[in-house]
Amino acid sequence: MTLCRRVTRLQRSLRLLQVGTSALVPYPLGMAFAATAIEKTGFAANRRILFILTRATGANRTHLRDCLQTPSFYPRALCKRLLSIPGLLVLLFLCTFCLNACKSKPPAETDATPPGESADQSSTTDTPKSLTAEISGDVSQHYTAVNDQINIAFMPTGTKGEYRFGVTASKESGAQTVDLGTGLDGSFHFTPGLDQQPGGARFAIVTDNGETAYTDMGYSQYFAPNDGKDNAHIVLSKVEKLPSKNALLVRYHLVGTFRFKGGYAPEPLEDACAKEAGLYAGQHGNRNPPFRADLCKAKQIQVNGSFDVVQDFPAQML
Repeated sequence: MTLCRRVTRLQRSLRLLQVGTSALVPYPLGMAFAATAIEKTGFAANRRILFILTRATGANRTHLRDCLQTPSFYPRALCKRLLSIPGLLVLLFLCTFCLNACKSKPPAETDATPPGESADQSSTTDTPKSLTAEISGDVSQHYTAVNDQINIAFMPTGTKGEYRFGVTASKESGAQTVDLGTGLDGSFHFTPGLDQQPGGARFAIVTDNGETAYTDMGYSQYFAPNDGKDNAHIVLSKVEKLPSKNALLVRYHLVGTFRFKGGYAPEPLEDACAKEAGLYAGQHGNRNPPFRADLCKAKQIQVNGSFDVVQDFPAQML
């Protein structure tokens, strides 16, 4: 069992604790704790922690790394948004604990899984989840995820009937992991037919050598003007309240669609790309988008997907 899978399963088993903890830890303390833990775990652990946090939050790895390591030089508002994801601090603690306490090779697992079927797919659950998406453009792929491969981000905003909400999926395929996230909407409503606009939507291919992440923010840097019109969208088609066996939890069946355009360019940026953007800004002022896709070797994709999930939410937060 891989480290990331161990942490993911611990994360799910402590879902309620995560939500409570993220609400109680203030931003400055969270920043200091995260930065200290990252610094003390060393380079190899640093890369693995960033890898896990990127998968959990749907954040851009470079943004997340800069927030943790050089917060004084990075926009506080963006860092605060990245570090306010439900469960982030608890997940970071679990990552650090596993990286330091579980360095030895884990014992071989005895439970057998039928050939061609992953352990996540073979397990049964009373809260089934499925996500399907078509990726087109510079990447062409049919993406599917089920059950434990899917996570729901959820947190109340303090306004009745309004929540922070998003759907993320992660699949291991050979030596790589493919992640897909709708982005996180900070003012989400459980209202069918309402077009809602999350931020941070992404499609990423992750390997031991790094990741190639197509994000909605990246798209606005290279391909389309950032004119205030939201790129990512979530629309619910069904919101059904189901019976729950636990009085502390409220169970919902949610069906919906999502879409976004993602952009990616290799980092660090090509010299020609960065110099041209700087010269243009110096001579003519700001340009929207600021970079030329051809000089930056940027690529783009279109994602159209749907999800069908049954999820338990803390009753006190609804």
